[in-house]
Amino acid sequence: MAGTGEAGFMANDEGLGGFGWLVLALVVLQVLLAVFWPAGIFYVNLLLGFVVLGALALLCGGRVPSSS
Repeated sequence: MAGTGEAGFMANDEGLGGFGWLVLALVVLQVLLAVFWPAGIFYVNLLLGFVVLGALALLCGGRVPSSS
């Protein structure tokens, strides 16, 4: 049932949706790296970690929340 009131990219219930395709692409990337370049898994995951942290920082308005 499409249009169940979910927010953002999860609103599309047809197929995998945007987030599902992203997860599938990351899983395929990990499998290909494991087969063809096992040592590269570390470097690619490190790079992906920085990309995710950067995206989260942008979602927070570019501000780092302070604990004080």
